[in-house]
Amino acid sequence: MGPILSTGVADYTCQVAEIRGRGKGGLPSGGACEDRGVSSGWPTELSTFVGRAEELDAVGGELRRGGLITLVGPGGIGKTRLALRATAQYRGGPAHWFDLQAVQAEGLLGAVEAGLGTIVAPNVESLAAIASGLGGDPTLLVLDNCEHLLDAVVPMVEGIRERCPAVTILATSRAPLGVAGERVRRVPPLVLADALALFLDRVAGSGGGVPEVARARRICDQLDRLPLALELAAGWAETLSLEQISTALENATLTLTGGSRTAPFRQRSLAASIRWSYDLLDEPERQLLRRLAVFAPGFDADAVAALAVATGRLVPEALLALRRLVATSLVVADTGGAVATYRLLATIREFAFARLVEEGDDTVMRVHHLALYLARAQGRVPLGITDMDAWRAATRVDYPNARAAVDWGLGHDDPGPARRLAVLLARFWESHGEEGLGLLDRAVAVGEAGDPALHAECLVAHALVAMTARPTGSGIETTAAALAATERAGATAVTPLARSLLANAWMFVDPQQAGPIAQQALAEATAIGDDFVADASLFLLGLLAGLADDHHTAVAHLEPATRRLLDRGHRGVASTGAAALARSTAMLGDLAGAVEHARTAVAAAEPLHELHRIGIARSVLSEVLLLTGQLGAATAVLDRLDALAASDAAQPVFVPGRELAHARLALATGRAAQAVEWCRRAGSWRAATSDAELDPLIRIVLVTALRRAGDPTSADTLAASLTAPDLPPTVRARAAAEQGRLTDDPSRAAALHHDALRIRHQHGLTLDCVDSLESLAALMAEPTASVLRAAARRARDETGYRLGAPDTPDPSGDGPAPTLTEAIQLAQRARGPRRRPSSGWDSLTPTELSVVELATLGLSNPEIGARLYIGRGTVKTHLAHVYAKLGVANRTELARIASAFTGSEAQAPRPS
Repeated sequence: MGPILSTGVADYTCQVAEIRGRGKGGLPSGGACEDRGVSSGWPTELSTFVGRAEELDAVGGELRRGGLITLVGPGGIGKTRLALRATAQYRGGPAHWFDLQAVQAEGLLGAVEAGLGTIVAPNVESLAAIASGLGGDPTLLVLDNCEHLLDAVVPMVEGIRERCPAVTILATSRAPLGVAGERVRRVPPLVLADALALFLDRVAGSGGGVPEVARARRICDQLDRLPLALELAAGWAETLSLEQISTALENATLTLTGGSRTAPFRQRSLAASIRWSYDLLDEPERQLLRRLAVFAPGFDADAVAALAVATGRLVPEALLALRRLVATSLVVADTGGAVATYRLLATIREFAFARLVEEGDDTVMRVHHLALYLARAQGRVPLGITDMDAWRAATRVDYPNARAAVDWGLGHDDPGPARRLAVLLARFWESHGEEGLGLLDRAVAVGEAGDPALHAECLVAHALVAMTARPTGSGIETTAAALAATERAGATAVTPLARSLLANAWMFVDPQQAGPIAQQALAEATAIGDDFVADASLFLLGLLAGLADDHHTAVAHLEPATRRLLDRGHRGVASTGAAALARSTAMLGDLAGAVEHARTAVAAAEPLHELHRIGIARSVLSEVLLLTGQLGAATAVLDRLDALAASDAAQPVFVPGRELAHARLALATGRAAQAVEWCRRAGSWRAATSDAELDPLIRIVLVTALRRAGDPTSADTLAASLTAPDLPPTVRARAAAEQGRLTDDPSRAAALHHDALRIRHQHGLTLDCVDSLESLAALMAEPTASVLRAAARRARDETGYRLGAPDTPDPSGDGPAPTLTEAIQLAQRARGPRRRPSSGWDSLTPTELSVVELATLGLSNPEIGARLYIGRGTVKTHLAHVYAKLGVANRTELARIASAFTGSEAQAPRPS
């Protein structure tokens, strides 16, 4: 079916970790950073940056040296803020920022791919794609909050450094990465002057009035000058006096338990400040803080309200508690977007979740959390029907929480809600399949016993995601099992989708099997009003028609299906539909329309960042541009695709159509040997061991490449293998045409080209018919050859077909150019044995017979010339030859002889 790609992971834009408030001299969103090419993941500084002059100079120097630099220190020491400010001053090239706090190990490479805008290659190791996204020029990559992902971060960093030596990496972590060549910078607490300046700034910003400097200095010392601890303490200045804050901190420090006294003093100070802030809260506020720890890591006010309802709290009370938590810096608020979002810093979230476990409420809150995001996903189902773009955007916002909910829920006593949520995320996972397939594997493993209908839905979801996550397999077994499960369970709502997926799986294995299955899926989907599956099944039928060279039917199916799919935001299927439409339209001779459809395919696919879809779209665009003679544009399209599909030579990336497009481009630019290499490379992803194992569409291009590369024997052998009647007409016709070019026998060559023309004409293959006419013109005598060349020129002018056009115009022929159909009819009439007697009726050529026929009908020489698209003088010459061969002197005698041989009554002759 069609993969519809979304980012599939959280929005990995970095959030500033040790801040509170907004707009006090920090970097604006975008602004200067965007002006210098910083990636869209760049965070916003929401408050003033204070101090750190010495550290900034040191880190700036390290960045100028390049390599790998890791800022190390405990939570709350200010690593993120220091990295943000140092990176903001970086001028060595573009920069990319990734906050890894909410990223799971298995999603790390996909997260970096998505943030770089790199195209996703399903089921392929991502380091090569990441390296492609980073490029070979100096670039800065910032990896924030690495400590929980060291086992995944380390090999990624090593791979990037190996592939992209010009890339500088700045990491923040509570522990060094341990990579060779890593330069570790331990971030110290603030010096007293900076700590005091930070605390006084935050106190003033919180509405605490003019503080007493001496008391503020004491608080800075009590908190070991940790930025996060100072932020938390300053948040209470509106409620408590500095004396009260100092006294409370002192008491909290003295009552630390749980082994914290053996920790470094700065860690004890941070724990003390969090504990102290927590203890100062009212119980409703403490309760909310604990419960917010289940979010991973962000949430919005609606989520808080839903949680309140689920736990029996009043919504206004919960929102007031949230406001209090924001005011005291325990919750960070970002109000810059259309919807305000909130999050707990990692250190505070760890503390709050530990308190939730202590209270014994963690399981209950996880259940509520799962229910909340299941309800949100269910509420978006109608949006997914009408506007998939909007659905993907909304799902992307919730994805970190939804994924965490599924992960936890599948291990719960009742996995049903998590399985249902996994099913609803399936379309989101179509592009990040490996992460989704891991969870869907678990959802399927639960088994059929509990809820057969839900189990069937899980199997269908798994088949849908596997279709793009593992595109090199047929998927027939998986989709057949999913369909059987839906029929067994009576799950009529998903049966059409399962059947359509099965048709898709059969399409490239046995199209004869796929067609009836797609027809049934279309009927079932139409009956229940499933517009997406109906259009997707119609798209499949159009694709099957195109593969069979029934391009009129293909266009009739693909045009409406693609238009409706695109209107509803189903970009994946729509992009492939538009690409197939472009190819069929081109085969029918409408190259302007083909280019337009191909550009639509690229425009639909590229926002999805999915290599499979983009590969199809760009390959087809390159092909149709090539047909129009735009070699430079076709080359540029493929160059961009190559950059997106960069991979290790030992692990080829499957990009549908890429190798074939490259082979055709190589042929068009006179590089036959490279065309041979590209054709054979097309089989590497499925381990083809001989040319005979290649797809027929690849093999026929390889025949041409081998012939032009000087290997006619191999070309002829391969061409002979492509004449079976079950092969597509395009392939059989091109094989015949290639055999015609390879033989030294003019009669056999003409016969083969006539066979190719017959097949092409029967199936409306306009552009290929042009090739046939030009090939036949080279074998025929004048004036027929001139007529065929004139018709070919006219067809090229009308269609815009420039590939393979003669370098110079043909000056021969003094009559009007016939249409393509008329020229084909003329060529068919002219077909006959080349060895004729020198005199008598059997010596007349097909063209001479046509002249005789028209002459005996009473047409004048100018009228005969108009009918046969030859000049008046040429008609006269033909008649002279006819008179000589038949031994007659005029039209009256000619009419008598013609009547004797044809059995028809001739009309009275007209003067010439």
